[in-house]
Amino acid sequence: MNTETEMTSLNDTHESDARDSSKKPLDTTKTWKRFWFDTWRWEILAWAFSIACFVGICILLKIYENKQRPQLAYKLSLNAIISVLATACKSALFLVVGEAVCQLKWLYFQGPRQQRLSSLQEFDNASRGPLGSISIILSHRAQSLVSLGAAVIVILLVFEPFMQQVISYPVLPVNITGGRAVAKQLHGALVSPEDLVNLTSGEAFRNSEGLSNDFAAAWVQGLWSSEGFEVAPVCSSGNCTWEEFTSAGICSQCSDMTASAGIECNTPSLDPSFNTTCQIKIPDGDAYSFSVNTSLPDEIGIAKFTLPSSVFWRVYDNGNPAMNTSMAPYVTFGMRSPIIAYGYAKVNISIPPHVSSFNSSIISIGKLTVCGLGDCLRNYNVSTRNGQPSIQTGDPEFGMRYNKQRHAIITGPDSKFHYAPEDGSVFTSCWVPDDQSKADFAYCVPWTNSSLPMFSRSHYSFPQASDTESLNYHSDGSSPNGDRILNYFTDRCDNIGFENIMSNVAASFTKLQLEKTKGTFSGTAHSSEVFVKVRWEWMILPGCLVLAGSCFFIATMVVNRRAKMPLWKSSALATLYHGLEKQEEDELVTAISMELQAENSKVRLTDSGDGRLVLRKSLKFDSPNLPGPDPTRFESSAHEYTRI
Repeated sequence: MNTETEMTSLNDTHESDARDSSKKPLDTTKTWKRFWFDTWRWEILAWAFSIACFVGICILLKIYENKQRPQLAYKLSLNAIISVLATACKSALFLVVGEAVCQLKWLYFQGPRQQRLSSLQEFDNASRGPLGSISIILSHRAQSLVSLGAAVIVILLVFEPFMQQVISYPVLPVNITGGRAVAKQLHGALVSPEDLVNLTSGEAFRNSEGLSNDFAAAWVQGLWSSEGFEVAPVCSSGNCTWEEFTSAGICSQCSDMTASAGIECNTPSLDPSFNTTCQIKIPDGDAYSFSVNTSLPDEIGIAKFTLPSSVFWRVYDNGNPAMNTSMAPYVTFGMRSPIIAYGYAKVNISIPPHVSSFNSSIISIGKLTVCGLGDCLRNYNVSTRNGQPSIQTGDPEFGMRYNKQRHAIITGPDSKFHYAPEDGSVFTSCWVPDDQSKADFAYCVPWTNSSLPMFSRSHYSFPQASDTESLNYHSDGSSPNGDRILNYFTDRCDNIGFENIMSNVAASFTKLQLEKTKGTFSGTAHSSEVFVKVRWEWMILPGCLVLAGSCFFIATMVVNRRAKMPLWKSSALATLYHGLEKQEEDELVTAISMELQAENSKVRLTDSGDGRLVLRKSLKFDSPNLPGPDPTRFESSAHEYTRI
């Protein structure tokens, strides 16, 4: 049989199929398929589903934002729900954008100009994933509508990673009802212990003796320790916070008084009986006296001069009523009107080459530092986390100390201070802060009913100390050499610094007073809970993708409606039924009609006779190669095919 006899047209095939009573006619198409696939309804449903998922994510985030991490049924986590919704949102949006890209393919070829056939593949690739989308963006130079859809498909790659960054779970404190959070607070550092205030002078003096060991230990701790001066707050849960509060205490402040100090000393001589007293003097303070003497230690006539090179002494004591009456509000030793002040001087000794050159100028003050200890106020920031306290203190705020004869200073008509000490023979010491808004911390207390004696009595505080420098000369007055005998206190001052020692002493006294006081400041006890924190900035890109995909889908529907193009979308059958070959009839206009026709047609890839592989539709189907009689002998005609 020749080729013309074997090949028929699509129209003949359609008529042959219609004559076959076993095939379904096109007009029997199921209504639901036409309803969904011959319109945009399926894509609109997917588009609405994508938006609903995104809105659902936003609602969930808003519901649980800044709340404790939820305990959901079946041990589901909030992250898992967000991940599922994000995946559904992305998948539905990808479907919508992909179908719109495919529909734009047919509009692209429907235009007034002929297009490259390879563009058909470009559009299909773009609808499938990012690589094809990037290719079509470059091909169209990002100047066509399909480029917008392709860009959405590319950026959808980061949709889920961005959504995973939206939620974090910080551990935050939660107030505990009935929890205990207490920090010590002083109101007047020298008033503690409180029970001394209400005692008579004699009773207070006797009871204060019990503090002697504590104060002696505080002096020693300040001298030899550089840490351990904090009083830990009480926190029942291990996690507590306090608002910033003010507490009294003892502070130190130092100043260099070298320029205002002087030294008085007679000129040493070789007389073995020479012994003179020298003094280091500072304005308004006690002088330090030291001896310089000459001795002949052996028979060969060596002269030995002995004098100090470092000295430490108490320069001011507020416990001295005579001095305090006239000077207390005005004197400054490191700080204004301290409780007590100490000086530390380095004595320079210029060793002359010959003893005959000795004169009073060989002894001078190298440096004199004076540090005062006194009342102060500090702002405290206290917290406890996992049982570990953190105590941060602000800069000290100082005030003024004076005796009872000058109490009118704080009881005048323009003053916020209204405490006036009772008249009597007992020496009363008062202190007021410079900041009148903190007037509650002002106090006046009888000297014996406070901690003042512990600062003033020498056996509770630092004694004066010095090291010793010895200069040795032969009897002819030449070849000097020297020895130095160190004192433990001056050696400590040289090692860590006099200012640091006094700062540690002040901190040690503050700790002692805090331990003795009954005053407290209450805070809040917390428990650590995991909260949901939403970082909305990570929602910007996913939201923009949903918006861009929606705009692209709507624009595609509008453009397609104006062009009156059938909705073939991603149908692969359209290229078969509306291919390059001319059809005598064009009944297969919709995607569903082509799909139903395809269901009633069978094809195979076979040789066209000219060396090409083509799809052919068989009019009579080949029988399978099964054992038994040859079925072709019952046929009266050969197999017939048509190329599609």
